[in-house]
Amino acid sequence: MMDDSEDKKNDEFLATDCIGTEKLVSGEYNGEIFAFGESAVRKLLADIQIEEQNHAEMLYKYKVANGMV
Repeated sequence: MMDDSEDKKNDEFLATDCIGTEKLVSGEYNGEIFAFGESAVRKLLADIQIEEQNHAEMLYKYKVANGMV
């Protein structure tokens, strides 16, 4: 069984990895926004990108709240 410090290290690793993934996904949506001529599609992609940024922010706040930063 893992002790609390091992669990915290694992949580920190996973949160950091997830933040990196959210950044990557957000960047992809940002780039794809310009590939579409229809404004409704661009708006949808922009909204999804904002959601991805919010996910990364929530993960960062989790890390701060748990002393992982």
